[in-house]
Amino acid sequence: MNSLSEQIKGKEVLLVGNSESIIGAELGPTIQSAEFVIRFNLSIAHLNSCTGTKTDAWVFAMKRQRVCRKIYNNAIIKPRACFRHERHPDPGVDFNFIPLDVSIISVQKELQTTLDPSVGVCTLWYVLNCSEPKNVSIVAFDSFLNKNFHAEANIPRSQHPIAEEARYISYLKSSKKINCLD
Repeated sequence: MNSLSEQIKGKEVLLVGNSESIIGAELGPTIQSAEFVIRFNLSIAHLNSCTGTKTDAWVFAMKRQRVCRKIYNNAIIKPRACFRHERHPDPGVDFNFIPLDVSIISVQKELQTTLDPSVGVCTLWYVLNCSEPKNVSIVAFDSFLNKNFHAEANIPRSQHPIAEEARYISYLKSSKKINCLD
């Protein structure tokens, strides 16, 4: 299997975040028609018509094998490619995945923080800095303003630099480096 940068070269890429803002936004058909869709962590086990179901790549960072296996096994539609964000040691899962070769230190420098950036923002940084996509769009990236669409409560992880991630995404939007669909 090829690296993520090889898979998205020259393609229109859509990164689908986990914000509940996606529910009711009626973006399912837009997501389904995207050329290459990337999703994160727990989302693949909770997809529906509101969120769309297309998943070309799944990037995950869960560190417990049973959680990784459960999420993957509960996915109605299996991702074409699974990428492990190397923040934590290999969880020893029994499905094939490719390490995502993103430098957390480089992302931290870009965000000017020492905290661990979220998987979504690390992947967005990777797509923009280590790949050659035709263009990049995002949806449901709100820096934990809303809870995740698949969760009961909004529990922003204290290790994530929420304000810095919001500024980074705002900068990318204003400088036209990414398109925002919501």
